[in-house]
Amino acid sequence: MKSHASWLFPIMATVTFFLLTLIINNVYSQNYATIDPDHHPLIGRISPEIKGTTLNGRLFDLADHSGKTILVNFWSLRCVVCYKEIVELNIIADKYRDKNVIVISLLADSRFNALSRISTSGTFYKLNKAIMNNSDIHYEIIPDAGPILSTFEIKSFPMTVVIDKNGYVGGFSHGYRVSYGNETGENSENYKVLTQKIDKALKAD
Repeated sequence: MKSHASWLFPIMATVTFFLLTLIINNVYSQNYATIDPDHHPLIGRISPEIKGTTLNGRLFDLADHSGKTILVNFWSLRCVVCYKEIVELNIIADKYRDKNVIVISLLADSRFNALSRISTSGTFYKLNKAIMNNSDIHYEIIPDAGPILSTFEIKSFPMTVVIDKNGYVGGFSHGYRVSYGNETGENSENYKVLTQKIDKALKAD
């Protein structure tokens, strides 16, 4: 006769794996918030104004980019998964550049704090300390973006908004989707969701 331990262990292992998966998903989706708020009041409306000075000292005004699709990523230096998402945003910035798509990052933190972790050397930026084996950032960053975060009703990070070429908010991606196999880059669930929203916006009339 088999001991209780012989059949109890597989059950306990399965339950433990399930619970850990739930915990990881909750952590990655930030504050247990619902991902993709389909009923956000801004969806289908003209985007609020986005103006600011990038870490490189360049002026950015959303109004100057009419006819382009804009992926706006809201994040914080204290958001762990936001650094993981940088890898995917880099791929999107490079892959969609020829399709008239711009990636712009709005940082809740101050310019001073941002420059303590991010170098302005290179075409765009580099993290002073590599995270997820990556230190490159291939898109612009606007720090001190608190007022803009308020107009988009950003309450947790990361949050990504896609604005179509006509200036309308086409969709949100709230939180970070963790892949069960911990895939990153183009194989991650998060990347697939973001690119689906971009592709949909590119079809806007």
